[in-house]
Amino acid sequence: MQNAKLLLATIVYFALINTTYFWEGKLGFFAMLAYLILVIAFIVLAVALIKQIYRAFKEKLKNRQRLFVITLMTLVLTSSFLMPYGVIDFDKLTGKNVLEAYREGSANCTINYKLKENKKFRATNVCFGVSQVSGNYEIKNDTIYFTETDLFGRNNGTNKIGIIKPLNSKKDKKLSALLLYDDKNDRTAIELVITRNELNEMPNR
Repeated sequence: MQNAKLLLATIVYFALINTTYFWEGKLGFFAMLAYLILVIAFIVLAVALIKQIYRAFKEKLKNRQRLFVITLMTLVLTSSFLMPYGVIDFDKLTGKNVLEAYREGSANCTINYKLKENKKFRATNVCFGVSQVSGNYEIKNDTIYFTETDLFGRNNGTNKIGIIKPLNSKKDKKLSALLLYDDKNDRTAIELVITRNELNEMPNR
């Protein structure tokens, strides 16, 4: 088949874009490099698409294989431009978010925590790279106990404690914060602003 390599490159690019949810947090610092490569790949494929369209018109649109490649490339590039993290929102598929909290530090570094209705959580740290942890959480009284797990759902030995407290805010009196501690003996907390809190609406909390 003509343009087989171009077709394969398009399919691989589409697969990488639509599986970002699963691999970006595993690369750490190299995630930024991966994003740069994907941007370059987008530009290269866009230039290749323009060449294919030019050749198709020279052939008076008679080459069906070329038209198929053009159609596929157009769909892939358009979808990746409009939905850079993929056409499927895997975060929604993993469950409803009942608590969302974030912290923005220096150099635009951010930490995001998302707690799911199914007692799972996912934390993303973006700072000169992307790192993610996930696992289970349990609520006892006013304390949230986080247990990080590996790919097979096993405890990897890392645990944190979270406490929700109200913040003094003139703009929004309902604003609250999630204070994260490494353990019960930790006295220095990482403070994240809570943007969604539906924990009280959970059945069997």
